[in-house]
Amino acid sequence: MRHAASTSIRQYFDENGFIEVNTPVLTSSDCEGAGEQFKVMSDTAATQEQGRGTEKKTKEEGDKGTVAKKKTKWHNEFFDTEVGLTVSGQLQAEMAACALSRVYTFGPTFRADNSNTRNHLAGISYYYAHHLLCWCLNVLFFFLEEFWMIEPEMAFAGLEDNMRVAEGLVKRVVRDLLDKNAEEMKFFQDRIDNQVMGRMEKTLNAPFKVMRYGEAVEVLEGAIRQGEKFEFPVAWGEDLSKEHEKYLVEKAAGGHPLFVVNYPKALKPFYMKLNPASPDGKRDTVQAMDLLVPTIGELIGGSVREENYDLLIQRYSLSLFSLSLSLSLSLSLSLSLSLSLSLSLFTHPTPRMLAMNMSVEDSMHGIWT
Repeated sequence: MRHAASTSIRQYFDENGFIEVNTPVLTSSDCEGAGEQFKVMSDTAATQEQGRGTEKKTKEEGDKGTVAKKKTKWHNEFFDTEVGLTVSGQLQAEMAACALSRVYTFGPTFRADNSNTRNHLAGISYYYAHHLLCWCLNVLFFFLEEFWMIEPEMAFAGLEDNMRVAEGLVKRVVRDLLDKNAEEMKFFQDRIDNQVMGRMEKTLNAPFKVMRYGEAVEVLEGAIRQGEKFEFPVAWGEDLSKEHEKYLVEKAAGGHPLFVVNYPKALKPFYMKLNPASPDGKRDTVQAMDLLVPTIGELIGGSVREENYDLLIQRYSLSLFSLSLSLSLSLSLSLSLSLSLSLSLFTHPTPRMLAMNMSVEDSMHGIWT
């Protein structure tokens, strides 16, 4: 089944004028900060150093004497910079698209994230997607932090083109699996998931639905008023969680694949193209889309890139300023809490514990390095 799906994917792109490009597996770039990288070095690249100023000496019990704590220094004997396994081939594909107009990558990517779920498997996507077979068949292929990802890049294309290619790809793979792997599909229907055929038929029999992000928030807010419970908050400007996505596609869209478009610019990288400004300037959005499917949520994500160089540099600079400001505020908050804790411990002899959960939004998400 995996072979059949992979063949169908490549045939679809080939028939639609896309050229496959092979991007490096070893890279010094973490692309758009999509995930933590696995670092690459040989077994002999780790050496132990002693006698550094930061070392501390400890006195062991008995007659073992004083032992210097060793500090590990990592160096790389093959490269002159830090190297990791790729999290995405997007950077290289973007450059290739400037010359070839339509390209795609299809290969392994790696995220050093502790995510042992079926949402982090061999992936078929534009950017961050999941296994199409896993969605269609509900079969778990546990690759943990290694997964295969497809990343098409198109020049001179808008959001409608993006969605048209995404819908065409999904329908082509589903149709080919039904036509060429009927026996295997019957096995999955009978033995693993008795709703798989229904999901696939819904995928083929109607155009995918489209909903703006603002409309999606209104639908979720309406569901809450009617008694629906969500773990994560629903409000304009908040990202959609997995539970929100599944509600939208399974209940609001009746189980039909659903595009959610025009996300708030604060939720997306600086390089995504802006839509016309909102009247109050507080609800500006970018030309981005996510394709949601039943049982999974987001299957495909994509966007239109900003082509105006001056605006791109301006938004990049603002993202740097925003990150710097966030870090400064977090540092000030940390110092303030530390002072409060010290005073509390001084005035109250009983030991107390303070739990802090602080997060700094990575406004540099998408920086090209």
